[in-house]
Amino acid sequence: GSSLFHSIFVETASLETRVQISRMLGPWLASTRMGKHFKRQVDAQQRTAEGEPYADIAGTDAEGAAASLSDYVGKGNYVLMDIWASWCGPCRGEIPNLRQLHERYGNKGLTVVGIFTYDKAENLKPTMEEEQIGWPQIADTANVAMDTYGTDGIPFIVLFGPDGTILKRDLRGSAMIEIVDEIMSQNKK
Repeated sequence: GSSLFHSIFVETASLETRVQISRMLGPWLASTRMGKHFKRQVDAQQRTAEGEPYADIAGTDAEGAAASLSDYVGKGNYVLMDIWASWCGPCRGEIPNLRQLHERYGNKGLTVVGIFTYDKAENLKPTMEEEQIGWPQIADTANVAMDTYGTDGIPFIVLFGPDGTILKRDLRGSAMIEIVDEIMSQNKK
């Protein structure tokens, strides 16, 4: 059963196809750990699909004070949310791209927000200093961000519109920069 869920077909299938697979699981497969995880993930992907409203994530900031994604999203700025961890090499690999966008558009209508997950909250501040991260961070102390957005992998980067609508999911690298450049050039503040 688990090989089905990890097959290239399922992993690269459109959300519509994944929803159909989720609905067609027989009672035994649906009752397995993998089946339940797949169903939960597909449900989360539907709830947080492009065009849907954002889902909030609460935690603490680098100083330990309460902070939420809703402190930033839906407040009139575009928001680029980066779900990441200090131990994740590819996550650290995206930091220069995020820094570039933060520096280019930080005062022009784009807020970059990190969601620090599956890590110790006390690792956040030292990693921010080490990587010279100058944008807000939320430690996802309940480790719910990945489940909320229906992803198994990080970094997972999502772009929200000024009203909090999900515009793009799973952005990375130069493609992310191109998309943000294009959107920000159409929305000069």
